[in-house]
Amino acid sequence: MFILAFLNLFSHISGFVASFLRVFIQINQTMEHYTLQTRFVTQASKGNTLLNILTRLYNKIAYVHGCHLYIINQDTENSDHILVTELWDSPESHQQSQSLRDFQEAISQATPLLAIEPERRVLKAVAGKGLL
Repeated sequence: MFILAFLNLFSHISGFVASFLRVFIQINQTMEHYTLQTRFVTQASKGNTLLNILTRLYNKIAYVHGCHLYIINQDTENSDHILVTELWDSPESHQQSQSLRDFQEAISQATPLLAIEPERRVLKAVAGKGLL
């Protein structure tokens, strides 16, 4: 009798969990995020200087409302190649971050270090760990 009652309760709980997960996945699938990848190429031996500028900026931008991911990567084969990956709630959230004084200062410091214009790509986040 106890086993039958336990199985019945487990069936109800697992049904609830499955329903919750279906709704959660549907909600997340309808959320549109704004994902960017920007590739920076600096002048010779200026990659670490750019990393310092971007890291200081990260300490401000990462806590701005709407920012879910801000990763600064350095190419292991060429330290003058830097890739920044960002995930935002919306293009508007990202645009707001660019109006911050800290962002403007970082741009003015970084621009003279660059060998070429940064390459920016807007991406569509489809799936991944940590994707809200």
